[in-house]
Amino acid sequence: MSLRFRPISLLWTIVPVCAVGFLLWLNAVRIERVQHVSAQPDWSVDIPAEDASSPTGYAGGTRRHIVPGPNQPSYDWIAQTQQMLASHSWRLHRVDTDNAPFGCEVHAASPYRWWLALIATMDHWFSGKPLGVSVERAALVADPLLQLLLLITVSLFVGRQLGGFAGAATAAGIAAMFPFATGFLAGAPNSVGLAEACGLWSLLLLLPAVRPGVSSDHASRWWFAAGVAGACSVWIRPLIGVAFVGGVAAGGVIAALLERRSSAPPPPWRAWSAGGAAMILAAFLVEYFPSEMDPARLEVIHPLYGLAWLGAGELLATLAGVSRLGVIKTWSMARKTVAATGAITFVVACAVFASRESGFWNTDPLASQLTGLGDGIAAPGLADWLRRDGLSRAALATLLPAAAILAGLAVTWRRLRADGWTRGVAVLVGGALVTLAVSSIQLRAWMTLDSFLILLLAVLAGSVAVRSVAARLLGGGVLAVVLWPGLLHSLPDRQARGAAELTSTEVRAVIHRDLAHWLALRSDRSGAIALASPELTTALIFHGGLRGIGTLRWENREGFLAAARIASATSMDEALLLLERRAVRYLVAPTWDASLDSYVTLGLNAAPGSPLHEKSLVASLRRWALPPWLRPVPYSLPPIAGYESEAVRVFEVQQQQEPLASSRLAEYFVETEQLELAAGVREKLLRYPANLGALVARAQVERVRNDTAGFERTLEAIARALERGGDRRLPWERRVNLAIVLAQAKHFDPARAQLDRCLAEANATELRTLSTGALFRLLALCKFFKVEIGDPQLRELAHALLPPELRQRLATKG
Repeated sequence: MSLRFRPISLLWTIVPVCAVGFLLWLNAVRIERVQHVSAQPDWSVDIPAEDASSPTGYAGGTRRHIVPGPNQPSYDWIAQTQQMLASHSWRLHRVDTDNAPFGCEVHAASPYRWWLALIATMDHWFSGKPLGVSVERAALVADPLLQLLLLITVSLFVGRQLGGFAGAATAAGIAAMFPFATGFLAGAPNSVGLAEACGLWSLLLLLPAVRPGVSSDHASRWWFAAGVAGACSVWIRPLIGVAFVGGVAAGGVIAALLERRSSAPPPPWRAWSAGGAAMILAAFLVEYFPSEMDPARLEVIHPLYGLAWLGAGELLATLAGVSRLGVIKTWSMARKTVAATGAITFVVACAVFASRESGFWNTDPLASQLTGLGDGIAAPGLADWLRRDGLSRAALATLLPAAAILAGLAVTWRRLRADGWTRGVAVLVGGALVTLAVSSIQLRAWMTLDSFLILLLAVLAGSVAVRSVAARLLGGGVLAVVLWPGLLHSLPDRQARGAAELTSTEVRAVIHRDLAHWLALRSDRSGAIALASPELTTALIFHGGLRGIGTLRWENREGFLAAARIASATSMDEALLLLERRAVRYLVAPTWDASLDSYVTLGLNAAPGSPLHEKSLVASLRRWALPPWLRPVPYSLPPIAGYESEAVRVFEVQQQQEPLASSRLAEYFVETEQLELAAGVREKLLRYPANLGALVARAQVERVRNDTAGFERTLEAIARALERGGDRRLPWERRVNLAIVLAQAKHFDPARAQLDRCLAEANATELRTLSTGALFRLLALCKFFKVEIGDPQLRELAHALLPPELRQRLATKG
């Protein structure tokens, strides 16, 4: 077979050029969509202004970028890169936003943060944007740029080694093979793509070494380089890297069995394992030396991987020698020691990795997602997915390339073997079988399987290319048919393009961001701690600069279990004790999110609806059986199609007693227009006929329910309480509501007297305790009486706490 790069091969450059053009167009569409969603305005607060002094690039440590699809870990990558740049460090090993208030370790590998930081720094130089904002802008292009670089370099390399037709086929596979092509999403930065790219190169560097006619000395250098590239994949994503390395090792076993009678020199497995082990040790030192040398973290890069790799190399080298010579050559004592130690480590590592309960398998919260497109393809493993969905369009797009390539190998096997490709095909097929097994446990591993398939496709294309022009054209047609379903599935539909209506996933993301900005402003951007579902907790941390307890990061197991324990507390005293220990200020529960119930199921091992489950704190919140130390805080959603009956329930942890708690609950129901629930709380307030705060809340309920007689009786009781001096120790927030009620009843003189006291005693903390409705009415009352808050900063804060729409209404109000 002639492997020289002939001029006629230039005809096939049109395919890589078209592939590059397709990726540029596709990612431009995706970037436009992400920018459109991220540009949606907030309705509760003003859009955060850019601030070069803030680590995030926005005032108060807030952020704007909305990640597409179910790609929550992308928020962590952006936030961690910003923190790394702000601290002028090149490593990051701890954050204080998770597992609050104690903080949480970070073990995500540094190379991907360096990649994001490099692009962000370049954007910062050229655009002049704050560095934190540039990180968000870099998130749009980081993975697409990586995919483009991968396509160009790999197709050129394959074209040089196997011919232009093979390079064209490889370019088509990288751009269109499903789900591999969807692993580099615009706006959703993730280290998976970089790990897959390093793994693909670890296979690619073996091509020159396993092709026919290569000298053993020359091959050793390529095997060593392949080991280094594979170790980089292990560094970035151990599970992905181990799948590549284990796949090559399994392929080595198959190659040894197939080459029993071969006279060719055995593969230089020791060079491969030496390159991998040396790079792993170097990566471990770069990542952790000298202060973070934790010997127990096998979920991340660790020298034991290198030792196991050396053992695997010795075992493979021995197997290759036995298969050819039938004997084992004499070993030195050093080699025996390495072989024995490495082999034992390798066997133990295999046993650990084979356990599905191992933490090694739980480092990726999106492992059950086939893609990050948000297309609903999620299952524990391949068999589970196929049993559930059958041979769907997505299943066809996934399985068809594998079936076609295996069929092509079966048809051309004799020719490939005659041409000396036994070793190369065996290594790639062995790797494909290993990753197929991994995909039965984690569906996302099919992307790694696609890497082996892409290289098998290159070998097949190289074999076809030497036959005739007709064979190439036929092969190109078959390839187009095989890749077409995946290409179609990867295209964004009309709903996900441009300024089209938002999807339900995008709507929830916009709500989460507005809620985060609103809570951040209400809590004085002080990093208040919130308990919510893992998805919402991540959004509150990222967009609002708040802190959370339970997230899905594998390093945050302690925080996740703590959140489950709080949510499942069956005693309100226990719940308060746990909340105070964690300094939690807010409990947030969207009505459409059942994840808090999942916390309860985990904590109590009780199904939703069971008697034990109904005793939990979450169940109490759902049925409004609130303890007195929880204050509901009104948060309003704008009119959104499909969300008319939905709400986000926000509860603030405060040390308060009755009747103050019931008064605030009644006012919450009034403001959120839940009048039947408000009437129920009013009955409870009747127990406190002499309490002025309770009387004010009763009056508000009676007014909105058009209970004129009850409203008049309550006003008379308020007047008597004022005559007795019952307002002397009235809390500031209750005094505001008293002034509002008196003004609504047209008792203007006492209303003005209460308003003057409110303005004299106002401060930033008190302003933030007011609900949005109460604050609006307070400022409207100021305008009616032609007075204002004396302190300009307080006055500015009061207006900033109002949603822009209410602020505009206030400005036009007569």
